[in-house]
Amino acid sequence: MSLHFSPIGLAVVRFQYSERLKSELIIASNLLNHLEGLSGEKLAGAEDILLLFLNAIANEAEMAETVSKHTGFRNIKRFVEAAAKAIKDGNLNYANRNIAEAVSVATTCGQEAIERLIKEGIF
Repeated sequence: MSLHFSPIGLAVVRFQYSERLKSELIIASNLLNHLEGLSGEKLAGAEDILLLFLNAIANEAEMAETVSKHTGFRNIKRFVEAAAKAIKDGNLNYANRNIAEAVSVATTCGQEAIERLIKEGIF
């Protein structure tokens, strides 16, 4: 099944996905910051949960790219996957930088969509 959107519909879809991903990424960043105070089994369990959450975000970004045809979502997925790898490697600072980059890309995707909606007089 292939979805076809009007240019305005596509802008709405892109905006929706960008805002949703941005929100999820901010939550992931907050969770990541809480890992620093943990150790032992608590740290291992928290990392496992965060990795599952990051995997869900990566899947959401892939779906957003498929539906919206915007390559920015592919970049979000790459940054999230890099963050997950950094967490596995114990490099939380690098993970945080990748999540911040993903937030930046999501913001740009949303801004492009809003600009289109403003141009069309919708927003």
